[in-house]
Amino acid sequence: MINSANMVNDGLTSGCVNNGQPAWSYNQGVILDALAQVDGMALVTADHGNAEEMISLNPRTGKREINTRHSLNPVPLYLFDPQYQGEYRLRECTEEHPLTLANLAATCFVLLGRTPPEDIEAPLFELG
Repeated sequence: MINSANMVNDGLTSGCVNNGQPAWSYNQGVILDALAQVDGMALVTADHGNAEEMISLNPRTGKREINTRHSLNPVPLYLFDPQYQGEYRLRECTEEHPLTLANLAATCFVLLGRTPPEDIEAPLFELG
């Protein structure tokens, strides 16, 4: 997944071509390469996706303030698994069962080969 600028593409479309999203830097590529050499994986995400609105205007005071509230913006999630053989797939996202950050804890259990506790949200991935 190295592109023509020697950057690591962040992912592929369902047609197995570069998805056009930002590429990883050289240092990030070094980390991913090291993980590949030891059959490791990386799950990279953010906590609530408000980076594009870190400063907001307070309507009561008219002053600019640091925005620390969670937003409804999409949060990126990158899974790097060079050993992937089709043993798991992303669950279907439905209105009844959306895919959210609440699913991340169970996802980590599954990717580590463990069974998630029953009292947390379902994992983002299904086995098989």
